[in-house]
Amino acid sequence: MMGGGLNTFDLAVAKMKNAQSLLYSLFQISGYMKNWYEVVLLYFGIRTKLVAKLVDGGECRINGMEGYYIFRNCRFVPWYMKLHNGIDSKFERGRLKLAVGNRKLVFNYGNQRDLANIFSILYELLVDGEYSELEVKNKQVVDIGASFGDTAIYFAIRGAQHVYAFELYPSSYLIGTKNVAANTLKNRITFLNEGCGPESGSIFIDPKHVSTVFSNVGTTKGLPIVMGYGLGCKSMVFEKAKKIKTGKKIKISTLDEIVRRYGINDGALKIDCEGAEYGIILGANNNTLKRFTQMIIEYHYGYRDLIKKLHAAGFDCTHTMPREMTGGSGERFEIGFISARRRS
Repeated sequence: MMGGGLNTFDLAVAKMKNAQSLLYSLFQISGYMKNWYEVVLLYFGIRTKLVAKLVDGGECRINGMEGYYIFRNCRFVPWYMKLHNGIDSKFERGRLKLAVGNRKLVFNYGNQRDLANIFSILYELLVDGEYSELEVKNKQVVDIGASFGDTAIYFAIRGAQHVYAFELYPSSYLIGTKNVAANTLKNRITFLNEGCGPESGSIFIDPKHVSTVFSNVGTTKGLPIVMGYGLGCKSMVFEKAKKIKTGKKIKISTLDEIVRRYGINDGALKIDCEGAEYGIILGANNNTLKRFTQMIIEYHYGYRDLIKKLHAAGFDCTHTMPREMTGGSGERFEIGFISARRRS
């Protein structure tokens, strides 16, 4: 955990919310899977495999918690979105099609994990309404951590004037550009294979690496990427990441540079970048932050320092309490959201 962001009470709440989330997940899936209770054995490492017995008589083999993640998102989430939100979806041959109201959307994917990640994001957007409070209509939107283009497309169909979407990982970027084109939104979305960090420069990233909760969080070859922390300070791990010379060279820009480049004024900002939010926000000029009327930021190691910075820059903030998450290497981190609105 990075210093200055969470206290003992926050950590206790994070563990409680993690348990609550697991119970709610099991309650949801109990209508789809007969032996739902066996998932608890996977969660605590008592079992490494199980056969899910579905209510329709089918079966599905699950390997570990990552297997459950894929099963839940690819099998259960489509059923749940249809049942509770009336969203029809079907997928085959690397293409997911779904109808959201009168709008038909298309998302490309490379493998089952890609599909699971897309469904996870769509669930957050369309069921949980994770970014529904972000007012994007007729606004310029900066989307940092654009993944497969899901959120950029979501903002565009909600009426954003233009979305500038930044995705660090080449594999996600390639799928994202296909998704933007497939939904005929190239004139409304500028999709870039570029990162945002505490300072400008470049780093090398394995083109096959995908940033998910089951990969090393925000890392390449075990090193955190652009995770600067502290006002005006350079990140040691960022400096180490810049020394890696294998993979694809990816441009890193500061938020100050992005705002100047695209002439952002009274824009909206969304950040979901696996820990890099600290370097982005704490390293940004206050006048840069004021170019946005509203922000929603996913935080990964605490909220206090981010809120302190935003408050000093002229924003009123609210936040959710953290929830504990576990990465693919067994590391634990706390996740939550900050909603910020400019005071004037």
